[in-house]
Amino acid sequence: MKSIKLRQLIDLVAGDVEDGEKRIETIFGWQFEREMAVIRWSLGISASLAVAILIAYFRSLQVGQSVPSAISGTELGLAMLFATASASFGIYRLLQLRKLHEQYTSALMLFSRFRSIRAFIHRYRAH
Repeated sequence: MKSIKLRQLIDLVAGDVEDGEKRIETIFGWQFEREMAVIRWSLGISASLAVAILIAYFRSLQVGQSVPSAISGTELGLAMLFATASASFGIYRLLQLRKLHEQYTSALMLFSRFRSIRAFIHRYRAH
C-alpha cells in the first residue's frame, strides 16, 4: 500500500491549492476504494472456489465407486490450497488497510504544518 509522498504535500502547499484537506481526503478515498476492490475480489474468488470444491466433492461421493470421478483428489487439494491462499491474501490486505487511517491523519497534520511555513517553501522553490 502506497502512501502520499511528502513532495506531494509540499506541492499542494506551494501551489496554493484551495481546500487542500479535501484533496488529501480524495486521494485517500481513492486508495481505500482500490484496496477494498482487491480485498473483495480476493475473498470472492476464495468463496466461489470453496463452493465449487464442495459441490465437486459431494458429487464425487454420490457417483459411487463404479463410475470414475470427474475430479481427482489432487485437483481438489490444489483448488482448496488456492482458495485458502486467496482468502489469506484478502485478510492480510484487510489488516493492512487499518494503517490507512494513520497515514491519512499524518498527512493532514503534515499539510497543516507545511502551510504554516508556506512563505519559506515559496522562497526555497524560487531559487
